[in-house]
Amino acid sequence: TALLVGTVHGVFVNFITPAAKANQAWVRLGSCAQFPLVLVAGLSYEPKDDTLIAATMGRGAYVVPGAIGELKKMMV
Repeated sequence: TALLVGTVHGVFVNFITPAAKANQAWVRLGSCAQFPLVLVAGLSYEPKDDTLIAATMGRGAYVVPGAIGELKKMMV
């Protein structure tokens, strides 16, 4: 299970597992080239298309197709 949060520096992810430690680190989703350092005002996950959409302030909307696969890559 992953928890995604929109911040002033983009989207951050924290993985929640049964063996999770209390102080797990948050990881930024994507590099600066893929997703700029910008305020994310809203996140939406569309399960039918497995797509994550991030609405930003002043930079438009960013789309992450195959969101589950991208998150699984980050877990390794």
